[in-house]
Amino acid sequence: MYTSCVINRLGSNYNGYRPVQTCVWSTDIDRSVVHFAAVGCEEVCSDYVRDSPEELHLKIDNTKLDDDGRYECQMGRADVGPVRASAFVNVLVPPQQVYFQHYKADTVLEVNEGTVLNITCAGKNAKPAADIRWFVNGKLINDHIKTWHEYNGNKTVTSYAALLWKPSKTDHNKVLTCEAQHKETTTELRTSLTLNVLYSSEKPTIDIFGGKNSVKAGQNVTLLCSAAGGNPPPSLTWHLNERPIPSSYEYDFINQITRNSYSLITEGSDNGAVYECHSSNRQGVPALKQSITLEVRYPPASVLLYGDTTVKKGDTTTVKCVSGASNPGSVITWTVNGSPTKVQQQLEKRLASGVSTESNITLDTKILMSDKNHIKIECMATNDEGTTSEDHIIRVLSPPSPPYIYGVDQEAMLEGEKLNLSCEAHGGHPLANLTWYRGVEKLKAIRNTVSGETAQSMVTIPLDRSMNNVSIRCEAENGALDHPLVATKVIYVLYPPKRVIVRHPEHDPQMIVGQTARLTCNVPSSNPAAEISWEFDSGNSNKPVVEKGQYLYNRTSSEYGGWEVENFVTFTPTEKMHGSSVRCIASHPLWNDVKSNSYILNVFYPPRVVVDGPISIVVGEGESFRENISVVANPPVASYRWRKNGIYFENTIGSVYTRGSLIGGKAVTPSDTGIYTLVANNIYGSVNISMKITVEYPARVTFITSPVIASVGEEVVLECEADGVPKKKGMVKWMRGTSELKNLVPGEEKRAVLRLNATHENSGPYVCVADNGVGRPNYTTAYLLVKKPPQIIRSRGSDRAAGPLGGRARLRCRASAVPGVNFQWSLEGQPAYIQHNSSKYLFHDRQLDHSTFESTLWIIGLDERDYSRRVRCGVSNNLGNDNIYIGIGPPTNPDVPTELEVVNVTDKTALLSWVTGFDGGSDQTFEIRYQMRGSLKNAKSINVSENQAILTGLEPEKIYYVQIRAVNEQGRTSEFSLPAIEIHTLNLNGVDVQKALVNEESFSRTTLIAFFAGLVILLLINCILLCYLHRRQRRKKIQEKTEIVRTLNPSSDGAVRPVQMYGAIGGGTPAISRRPDSMNTNKSELVDPADIDSQSQRTVIEVSPNGYMQRYDPNYYDPNVIVEYDTDPIYYSKINKNNGGLSNNMSNITYSAVPHPEPPENSRLIDNNRYGEILVNSNGTLTRNNGGSLNGSRHVLMDSPRRYRTGLLGTLPNYSSNQGAYGQYPTSPLDLPPLPTDSSNNNNYGVYMSHQRSPPPPAQMFSTFAHPGGVRTTSTSNMPLPDGDLV
Repeated sequence: MYTSCVINRLGSNYNGYRPVQTCVWSTDIDRSVVHFAAVGCEEVCSDYVRDSPEELHLKIDNTKLDDDGRYECQMGRADVGPVRASAFVNVLVPPQQVYFQHYKADTVLEVNEGTVLNITCAGKNAKPAADIRWFVNGKLINDHIKTWHEYNGNKTVTSYAALLWKPSKTDHNKVLTCEAQHKETTTELRTSLTLNVLYSSEKPTIDIFGGKNSVKAGQNVTLLCSAAGGNPPPSLTWHLNERPIPSSYEYDFINQITRNSYSLITEGSDNGAVYECHSSNRQGVPALKQSITLEVRYPPASVLLYGDTTVKKGDTTTVKCVSGASNPGSVITWTVNGSPTKVQQQLEKRLASGVSTESNITLDTKILMSDKNHIKIECMATNDEGTTSEDHIIRVLSPPSPPYIYGVDQEAMLEGEKLNLSCEAHGGHPLANLTWYRGVEKLKAIRNTVSGETAQSMVTIPLDRSMNNVSIRCEAENGALDHPLVATKVIYVLYPPKRVIVRHPEHDPQMIVGQTARLTCNVPSSNPAAEISWEFDSGNSNKPVVEKGQYLYNRTSSEYGGWEVENFVTFTPTEKMHGSSVRCIASHPLWNDVKSNSYILNVFYPPRVVVDGPISIVVGEGESFRENISVVANPPVASYRWRKNGIYFENTIGSVYTRGSLIGGKAVTPSDTGIYTLVANNIYGSVNISMKITVEYPARVTFITSPVIASVGEEVVLECEADGVPKKKGMVKWMRGTSELKNLVPGEEKRAVLRLNATHENSGPYVCVADNGVGRPNYTTAYLLVKKPPQIIRSRGSDRAAGPLGGRARLRCRASAVPGVNFQWSLEGQPAYIQHNSSKYLFHDRQLDHSTFESTLWIIGLDERDYSRRVRCGVSNNLGNDNIYIGIGPPTNPDVPTELEVVNVTDKTALLSWVTGFDGGSDQTFEIRYQMRGSLKNAKSINVSENQAILTGLEPEKIYYVQIRAVNEQGRTSEFSLPAIEIHTLNLNGVDVQKALVNEESFSRTTLIAFFAGLVILLLINCILLCYLHRRQRRKKIQEKTEIVRTLNPSSDGAVRPVQMYGAIGGGTPAISRRPDSMNTNKSELVDPADIDSQSQRTVIEVSPNGYMQRYDPNYYDPNVIVEYDTDPIYYSKINKNNGGLSNNMSNITYSAVPHPEPPENSRLIDNNRYGEILVNSNGTLTRNNGGSLNGSRHVLMDSPRRYRTGLLGTLPNYSSNQGAYGQYPTSPLDLPPLPTDSSNNNNYGVYMSHQRSPPPPAQMFSTFAHPGGVRTTSTSNMPLPDGDLV
């Protein structure tokens, strides 16, 4: 495209030169310069295209819509200024697309005929705007078109044309075209739609084949319906009386005609039927209809007769005849008994499908009847198409003669008999129907018969009282009678009364003991009148007492027409009569049975207790009881009140509760003992009964003298008091081991007193046993503590301690002594003691039990000097001293535990124990490894911190190998113990199968039985001989010692000194009582020794002043340590037994002032179970019963679990499989606490002492003072008696 710019000549040279001209093209699209040229020219400026010097052309190639706009040519001259000229470039753009809105091009558009079509066509993005036109099959449409334009931002225009058009069926299949014409560019774009106009067919027509509208019934007729046109082709359906008829139609594509034919065989019901043909091709558009009405000629199908079927002789009757529908209408004619009659009046009725005719005829039986009993009538209906007739029979009725009843005479009959009656009636048509009645009740006949002109009926009637004076009626009836003919007979029945009524007078309803009472007997109805008698129960006798009574009246009764009788009797009731029966008997000789009724006497009387004599209830403590006291009264007891020991209470007192006459108790206590009285009341009086309730409870120790500290040779008194129900002589006794000691007051029920000389041999626990036969015996231990010097307890690792450099080490020192002990720590080579806690040394002491004490020293900041010198632990009291040196070294591996053994075994569990060693400088635990013999599985392991463990989950009748090693907190371990021990688990019956097999192999069963039988016989003989010799020797010994006491004087040379029965004697000083006098102490028990012979035989214990016998009892003593402490025994003698305090003269002394305060709560004790195998020798040394020495021994003989259970701990319970491997240990009668920490390892709190085998007794049993909760109980210890008898 070229744009020209012509420059007019402006003139010639000025001042001898041509002016410079500048030509610029610019456009107003973006106000930018299109091209710039500055040249010096003579006439014109040229750029790009120049046709002449005065022209400059702008050429635009490949014109775009963006190039549309105004262009300006500018020329500039220096002498004139700018000169401009504009040119316009108009870019023509044809429409990009022509399309229908909301419709897709080149598709078929479906539209109903007569529906307005609104369709819009658009020509998109043309410049200038395109012209939109509509065509139908190429024919331009100008009407009902609306056009508008939308201008785009790029200067193009979108043109729209909306067509509103109502197509008809002639427009079907025509093409609707939209054309966008752009004249500037000669562009024409088109898009088209094909119209599918939906329209209805022509109204259908109906043709009849086989006849005209009027046809005869049974004729075959075809109806043809036709409908031309329609898009889509219509469906043609037949309807009969507006109900659709199943049919099919077909469409003729060539002629575009739809046809539906329907054939039928006409019937009378088709007369007047309207057949209608419907043409429909679209939903919502009403169907086109055409109808035809048929006329069918047919005869009447039936005749119906209406009239009586029976008529009484001499009456008249009317019969109606109605013909069925017919076309044309019918004519009705009659015949009577075969003879025609004149034509009767006719009445026609128009029906939906024809005409019905009615006619009536009236008959008089007087004229028509001769000897006949019926009339036959025939009705005929006739029209041009045929005839129909129907017959009707009328029966003529006549009455019978009156009936008569046979079988009844005037004699009365008994109730229960049967009466047979018959009734007859002659003549009548039909024969009479006979019916029986009793009053209004109809009776059922047993047989009805007919004999010639006679009707008969028989009935059997069971007689009862309701038929007395009742008439029986026979009724004869047939259709000829308006009312039945009746015959009647009256029946008389003898019957006893149905009920007898016995009652108490209403004005005096209460029957009270001792007051006259009256009963009335009434017989409401009987026939004849009843005879009355009375029978009273006579208690134990089987024969009742008979009374006649007095008659009040004898009169006729309205009930069944019998007789009513009333009789009364008077008597005086007693309490025994309450609940008994009085019978009223009604009888008569004419009756087969009698009738009676009983009256239960309700005699009112005050309460009475059924139980005779006192009531006593004995129940155990903690048990429950329930007793219901039977109290009889009428009326019932109105109120129950209870009192205990004379004081009333409501419902509950203590553990006893009451509910009415019931008394019971739940978990009763001794305080519930007492006299309980029940008071029961009613309106006629009251009664009370008392019972004694005794609550039995086990005997329990209420006071015991413990502990007693004495010097060797002192005489002491131990007293024990107990309480329990029942109280028995000998209920309280003293035991030493398994031997019973003699009580000073044998006649006492609640107290036992023991006197003995204090020696090391008889020091230790003395058990007071309280047993009254109820529950388990109560064991309470008293301790006789004999003063002794301290002795350090030495065991494995007790002389070693360990700790890292810069760390700390713990040294522990444990000693045994009576009384207290002083610990002193010092360094080897240094005479000075460690007196005070410092940053280097910390120490503290504690008492573990009555005779065991412990001191712990901590050394902080260890260095080489601490490793090179030992530490001395010294213990002392006023009787002696002892010391031990403890070396300190670096941490090491712990020692291998030793003496691993099986304590007890069951089918699934095993209890193990062992002796611990040095822990290497830190707390240690123990790893137990065990494996079943022959098992391919890996060995199992458990870890425990004590020196006992329970293995669980074992299998019965198996062998397990067990080893143990120690592991401390530093991770150091010892080797496993060797050799591994074996565990033989029991079978499910608790039998060691391995031992049983050995026994069975060794001896036969017969041999074993014979052997044991002989052994038992020998043992019995030996026991008898030993008992005899023992009693003889004891009697002799007592006599000898009595003489010694009488002849010997107190000696100071120490050869032999007598020990008196009570108190302590020293160098001729008076005896010192070991306990203050109490209200329960008999003064005669503490008499002067000079008067002993007048009271009892004195017993003397000989004690050598140079030695002592001491029972080895770990409860308070260890043989390896002798610790001495100084104690004033007078403190313990001043302790009051009632409140644990001090006597009046010692009231300023508290427990803290006593040298032996109660051990700390967490104190733990050493084991005592090993000493069932230890014997005390005559020289004061300790040995085992197997002959070995105790020193250095690490083995305790345990032949069997049974032997273990008979030690000091009492019975050892079986360990069940549900206990943990190292859980709580079982408790014995001593209520064992967990095991103590090991005193032999100076840095280990978590293990036991080296010689322990089983859980120790509780710390409480060694307490110096009485516990707040009362006296604790312990088991008896297995200790021998000291030499000599204790009284």
